[in-house]
Amino acid sequence: AQNVNFSQGLTSASTTGSVTMNFTNCVMGDDISGTLSTGSITLRSFNMMYSQNSVWAFETSTGSINAVIYQYVDMGVNITGSLVTSTGSIGVTYIDNQASVGASFSGSWGTGSYNRINSGGFNSTTYNPFYSIDYGDGTATSTYTLSLTTSTGNINVDGTSS
Repeated sequence: AQNVNFSQGLTSASTTGSVTMNFTNCVMGDDISGTLSTGSITLRSFNMMYSQNSVWAFETSTGSINAVIYQYVDMGVNITGSLVTSTGSIGVTYIDNQASVGASFSGSWGTGSYNRINSGGFNSTTYNPFYSIDYGDGTATSTYTLSLTTSTGNINVDGTSS
């Protein structure tokens, strides 16, 4: 979806296959969720705006979850939520260029690893949660706070923040 005002939230669900949600310059009025039993979930969020604090909830039992978040405008709200898979990997690419926007990604895994890449503006790659410096020092007034959970699989986060 591009330049769409979702006055309500949005939920997508399927038993098998894949769920792809692609938002560019959209306004979201409530929470966003995607649920899948077997398959992959892909979320692309480019300059999303929100009319209120919102929750992201994405879950698949067997399969991967990939999220790409580019935030080049101040959202004016806070986003919390979770990306959860029992068996599969989680990948997040996060980029912002606003000092008022920040992010934190906490990882929880059983078998596998949590790989963090600081492409600029994030704390040490040994920290969990892995957060942007402006998130950690409180200067970010609009934030993403996401928990990433897999029982079997890797978590990969590449973070860039100004």
